[in-house]
Amino acid sequence: MDRSNWYGTQLDHDDTVADIVTVRLSHRANDWLQIANDTRVGYYTRDFLPTAPSCNSTNNAANGGSNCLANLFDGNPATVPFGGLGGPSSPYYLDQWGAQNVTTATADFSVGGFKNQFIAGLDVSYEYAERTNTVNTGLGRPTTSNLLDPTSPDWSPNFIASTDRETDSTSFALFVSEQFWITDELSILAGLRWEDYKAESDLTDKFCPTQPNTVPVPPPPVGCSGYSTAPTPTTPGNYIPRTPGPTVSSLEVSEDLLDPKASVIWEPTESQTYYVSWSKSSQPATGAAAGNASTPISETQQALKPTTGETYEAGAKFGLFGDKLGLGLSVFQIERDNVKTLEGGEVVAAGQSIRSRGFEVSATGQITDKWVVQASYAYLDAEVLNFGNANPLINAAIAGKEATNAPENSASLWTTYMPFDDLTLGGGVQYRDEVVLNYSATVAGGVVTGVTENRAPYYLSFDAMASYEIGDGVVVQVNGYNLLDRDDNYAQTQNSRLVPAAGRTVIFSTQATF
Repeated sequence: MDRSNWYGTQLDHDDTVADIVTVRLSHRANDWLQIANDTRVGYYTRDFLPTAPSCNSTNNAANGGSNCLANLFDGNPATVPFGGLGGPSSPYYLDQWGAQNVTTATADFSVGGFKNQFIAGLDVSYEYAERTNTVNTGLGRPTTSNLLDPTSPDWSPNFIASTDRETDSTSFALFVSEQFWITDELSILAGLRWEDYKAESDLTDKFCPTQPNTVPVPPPPVGCSGYSTAPTPTTPGNYIPRTPGPTVSSLEVSEDLLDPKASVIWEPTESQTYYVSWSKSSQPATGAAAGNASTPISETQQALKPTTGETYEAGAKFGLFGDKLGLGLSVFQIERDNVKTLEGGEVVAAGQSIRSRGFEVSATGQITDKWVVQASYAYLDAEVLNFGNANPLINAAIAGKEATNAPENSASLWTTYMPFDDLTLGGGVQYRDEVVLNYSATVAGGVVTGVTENRAPYYLSFDAMASYEIGDGVVVQVNGYNLLDRDDNYAQTQNSRLVPAAGRTVIFSTQATF
């Protein structure tokens, strides 16, 4: 398919505004105490209506019973691959703001002749989001399109507000760490972070739901004389108001999270560091940003436990050639429990356990006064310990398989060279192995008869840049990305979905320093 194909409609849009202010203050109180304060405030708005094209093996009756996947790959130009045009039939509007303040005190002192560094701090954040979803009481979007030769059809919707969800979350965290030097070269580092996290969501719902696809069909909920009907390309939507008026429901999540860490560090010279470390981490059931989801808190999430992780790592860092070249090596094991499943940006399930083992090597340095190189390689062996399915037969069948979204090999290289003082040339490459997106299993007669997996292809991107300082702090720059114009590159993954990365892209920019 041609990369320039457009499968959306004339009404597709994503209007986003982000205003962020960051302030950092630092004060040295005396020769052993320094205090820093970082504050960030952000305000965001979004008006979003996308089209989500699809192509599967299900016969589409609206197009003569065609099988999209079969027609797409059969090599016969006479068989047309008609794909689906999904996505929401109406936009949503998001107003969101948040603030975070981190205060850190660092004390360097000696006790009994032993060097110490003690760090203590406070991390407070607040987030508020109001998201208005709409329904379409006009005609619905077109439902199919020729994937090889799509059109950009028009349609006649009528959007009205249907639900309003207000969400606020607060986080209050205290953290401390202490590094104690047993000798000038050997030290022990220990730390602890405690967080009190709360999120609350109020949903105002004006209309009755559409009929669920279950047999038998349950009766409409209280306050509904029937089920609403979504629009089609030929019939408008009919949404039944709730009686006697909109319903308001409130849900909340409250977590106390405790994350310890410990390390032993050996620095025999200023250019060598060796360490072993252990740490635990945790994340609340709603994820990190509750306000971004259409249903930030659900009854499912209220029952979920936090995602937890435990990491063991050992590594070394070296400085060579007068510290002009830095080398790093680390080996690690990360075990995560109650890993969450995302669908459309929302947490919908949890329970998986995943163990990752691997190593990473990196090199960063200045080969000459004009030549800088950054390179890294990582090997990852990530496997599913527990798939988190309610059926133990499926868990047993998938246990031990490759974890999702975990490339076994990944590497990057970036280098810059200055042929003369005002000109910088750069280029590099990024690579990631193919990854598993998701698993599905079939069970018949109490036996797992098959396990299927969806995979994403490997990622490979060659990039380059050139910048020139024309004087008075003004720099002009050109960047090129995905110079091979690979169609298989993707920007992100989610369950069985891929978001294609941009094709060959060239960006011109100007920077001014004053």
